[in-house]
This record gives sequence, structure tokens and C-alpha cells, in this order.
Amino acid sequence: MFRITNRMMYNNTQFNIFTNNEGLLKAQEELSSGKKVNRPSDAPADITRILDYRTRVSASDQHLRNIDEGIASLNMADSTLNSMSELLRRVKEIAVSQAGAPATADTRKTYAKEVDSLISQVTLLGNASIGGKYIFAGQKTNTAPFTSGAIYFGDKKEAQVEIETGKSIGVTLDGSTLLSADMGPDINGNTLLSSLNKGSGVSLGSIKITDRGGNSSTISLSGLSTISDVINAISNTSGVNVTASINSAGNGIIIKDDNSIATQNLTIEEVGGGSTANNLGILASRPDNIEGLNLSPNLTTSTPLSLLNGGSGLNLTSISVVNGAASGTISLSSATTISDVISAINNSGLNVTASIDSSGRSLQILSNSSSTLAYAKEVGSGTSAADLGIIGGNNIIKTLTLLKDALNNNNTNAIFGTVGLVDTNIDKVVGIRGEVGGRVNRLEEMKGLLELTKEDATKQKSNLEDADIAKAASDLALLQTAYQATLQSTAKIIQPSLLDFIR
Repeated sequence: MFRITNRMMYNNTQFNIFTNNEGLLKAQEELSSGKKVNRPSDAPADITRILDYRTRVSASDQHLRNIDEGIASLNMADSTLNSMSELLRRVKEIAVSQAGAPATADTRKTYAKEVDSLISQVTLLGNASIGGKYIFAGQKTNTAPFTSGAIYFGDKKEAQVEIETGKSIGVTLDGSTLLSADMGPDINGNTLLSSLNKGSGVSLGSIKITDRGGNSSTISLSGLSTISDVINAISNTSGVNVTASINSAGNGIIIKDDNSIATQNLTIEEVGGGSTANNLGILASRPDNIEGLNLSPNLTTSTPLSLLNGGSGLNLTSISVVNGAASGTISLSSATTISDVISAINNSGLNVTASIDSSGRSLQILSNSSSTLAYAKEVGSGTSAADLGIIGGNNIIKTLTLLKDALNNNNTNAIFGTVGLVDTNIDKVVGIRGEVGGRVNRLEEMKGLLELTKEDATKQKSNLEDADIAKAASDLALLQTAYQATLQSTAKIIQPSLLDFIR
């Protein structure tokens, strides 16, 4: 006969109480958290799918935030462009009304003051921002893109936001394609150091390089004149194992550390309180290579056209130059450098002088006669004048400045000529508004798709991990009853006997 000992009864009772208590605690956790899966062990077969759905929901949330930010930025851009359109229509009214009789020299001078005010207004519109970010500054959203002199300080690349994995869309604009042209040259070995940093140049002195192997050397760059000189000086320095070259973007210097074993960061420092490394964009300490900053060189007459527009180059065709009553078409298709362009214009026989303007970022055409004003127009559907910064559709501020000067000088030929230029500017604004509207539509469509995707992922995740609250409450009540019953039955079954008091 099998004998049930007190120890067996105690062990069995303890196991039952523990089991009931564990179930009770799990039911309480499920009810309080609202989740039936609170840790991987709760549903090993489903946890991978749950984590995948959580990732999808999180990514959708981030992309939806990006889209909302993008829509706000682009809507601000559209509103600003609309204001520019209205301003340009007013400019056209002034140009048309003052191009002939009954306008006089006095009325034209009066309207010149209004146009000057409109130039200030359009500059302010170019510096429009939302949330502290400038929408016409390209990627340099923290930098006001325009100054009173209409020099563009922004970037030629648009700031992007990711709207789905691997896909982005521009939410800012390159203001140099609309208000004031910036030919944005890249650098090559022949680029003059004096042209860097938008003409501010480089304060030449010494720098100290410490490679990742711990080797150091001080390099004097005094007396150098080109990017090639700097690259050779750094690459040929004994004592450090580094190589300098132009970076893959074509706009700065990269310093590569050639040590196979690294014990510290690659570091470039100033020497004697100088600013040479900073001016060259290589003042840094990195665990790998030092990627230099954009050196933003100004134009020189030797600048190749292939370096312009951020290294994309310019495909020039022909422009029409007007100087008073004289005009002519100039072919620029064979030009390869800025010097070639300037020479072609200056040798056109139209009594004009082309040169790099005071901003150092585009060209200008001036009449050699004090009684006339010179300007350029596009030929056919070309964009050469705009690309070079000599008026055209990319240069609203220059167009308005030309009109102001024409009004002040009582130059009816130039006033009449600006009418067509303003029309080109208006068409450009309308075209950009259409592009902005297309981006907004795309963002709104993507927002709708993402909301559906998020809703589906949330539903699937909920099906796998969320608790049925009604069922959880019912289970909790049953488990509490069972737990109390277990305690009560145990108290009745296991009671002390006389033997418990025998010593």
C-alpha cells in the first residue's frame, strides 16, 4: 500500500499554490499592461513578427513626421513664391508704364525708388524661413541665403527628407536658380587659394598633422598659391603617413591616413594661433580620414566651365546682348573657361565689357557708354544667360536692379527691355511653383499610403500582442477564486495533529 507522507502533501500543496499564484500574477500583468505578450518568453513563436510590426509602425511614425515637416516647408515656399509673383507683376506694371510716353524723367526717378523698395522686399522673401530653417538656402538651412548685395550664401543642393526607406524628396529650394545666380564652382588643382571661401582666401601659415600611428609633423604652407600646392605639401611631408587629394564631391580636400594599425585619431591642428587649417576646411580630429569642408571658391578667368554648377558643368549655347539700340547674338558653344566667355562677349562689337561681378559668383555685362545700359537675354529656349548670371530667368534681383538703373538714367530702351526679362522671371516663378506643388502632392499621397500601412501594421501587431481585456478580467476573477479555494482546502487538509506537539 502506497503511503502518502506529510512531506508529499506539503510539496504538492506548495506546487499548487505556486502554480495558481503564477497564473494570477500573469493575469494581473496582462490586465494592467493591456498586453498578452510582455516578454519574448510569453510567445516565442510570435515575437519576431511582433518586433517586425513594431519596427514598421516606428518607421511609419518617423516618415510621417518627415512628411509633415516637408509639407510645411514646401507650403511656405509656395506662399513665398506667390508673393514673388505678385511683386513681379507690380514690377512689370512699372516697366510698361514708364517705357514710353507720358512717362518723364521725373516720374521714372520716382518709380525707381519704388523698385528699390521692391528689391529689398524680394530679398526678404528670399530669406523666408519656417521653424528657424531657411527654405531658399538649399542644404544650408541655418544660413540666411541672401544679403542686401544679393550674394547667395546658400547651397546648390536641396535639403532632403526620407519619406520611405531608401526614398527621399527635396523640401528646400536652391535660391540661386531664381533670385541671384551662383555659378558654384568646384575646385581642381589649379584653383587659387585666394579665391577660396567665396573670395576670402586662406591665411597661409603652418599646420600640425598627427597620424593614427602617433607620428607628428609641422608643415609650412606659406607662399603657396594653388590647391595642388597644398596637396603636394601635405602628401610629400616626411614623418607622417598621410595622403591629401581633392574629395569625391570635388569641393574640398580629403586627408587619408595610410597606417595599417591605428593607435589614435588622425588630427590636424593650427600652429601658433593661425587659421590655415580652418580656412582649408581640414581642422579636425577623426578616427579615420578627414573629409574637408566645402571650400566655395569664387570665379576666376581661368575657371573651367566644367567645374561650374557644383561640378555638373554648363552647356552653353548662345545669348543675345542688348546695348542701347544695338543688339547681337553671341555664340558661346565653343567656350571652355570663364575667360573664353568674357572674350566672346567683349569682342562682339557691341561696345560692352563682360567681367566677373563683385560677388565673385557670376558674370556681369556693362556698357562702355555712360548713356546706355547693357543686358543679356536668352536665345530661344536656352538658359545660358541665366546660368552665367547675366540676367535671364534665374536673376530676379539683377533684373530689378537693371530696371532701377534704367529708370534713374531715363533709358527707355533698357526699361522696355526689362519687360521681357520680368516676364521670363514670372514664368520661372510659375514653373518652380508647379514643381513645388508636385512635390506637395507626392508627399500628401505618400502620407495617405503611410497612414494605411501604419494602420495595418498596428492592427496586426495588436492581434498578436494585445490582450482581450474582457477575457483577461474574467480569467483574473477565476484565478483569484481558484487561488483562494486552494488556500482554504490546504488549510483544512493539512492540520496539526497530536504528534506535532510531541518533542
